[in-house]
Amino acid sequence: KRLVLHDFNRADLNNNLRGLSGTWNLDETDPNSECNALVDSTHKMGDTGNALYVSYKLSPKQSEKNGLWSQNGFWTNLDKLDATGYDHLKFWVKGDPKLGFAKSFKIEFKKPKPDSPGEMDKASYIVTGVTDQWQKISIPLNIMNGLFHWNDPGSAWKDLEELVISFHSRRADVKQGAYHFDDIALVRTGDR
Repeated sequence: KRLVLHDFNRADLNNNLRGLSGTWNLDETDPNSECNALVDSTHKMGDTGNALYVSYKLSPKQSEKNGLWSQNGFWTNLDKLDATGYDHLKFWVKGDPKLGFAKSFKIEFKKPKPDSPGEMDKASYIVTGVTDQWQKISIPLNIMNGLFHWNDPGSAWKDLEELVISFHSRRADVKQGAYHFDDIALVRTGDR
């Protein structure tokens, strides 16, 4: 069983569920922090289609305004997706050898926090060992922590709002760089 969330084969950034996608920056006023995304037909995984190209720039120091470290990334809206029938998140990634790239980044699912309007629960995982060659990443959902609710454990993977790729200045060994991503999918492998 496989559900492609985003294969980037459309001319716009909308995902395969017809959800919007885009970039975010924790401090929009910081000129030393930015993230941009575009559909790229030249560096795709496979012979056809497109990939996502995400470039990032992180401020190397904490913000004087709010004391936070620089963070930015890419998001795609999942529109309350029920992922209970899946056990892995799989996608392809490679770093841009010309611009450089951090060897790790965070990927996470977000959903509304029960009984806390405006707050989000997050299931996250740190992807490490990124190179300048295409790699297939396979993440068991049961090691992405943060979505379990004691009062309703069966709802952990229901109502997912967003999938987010995050770059963080404390974690990134390269403060300015870029990646290619392709074929982001939820998969049921039977392995947990």
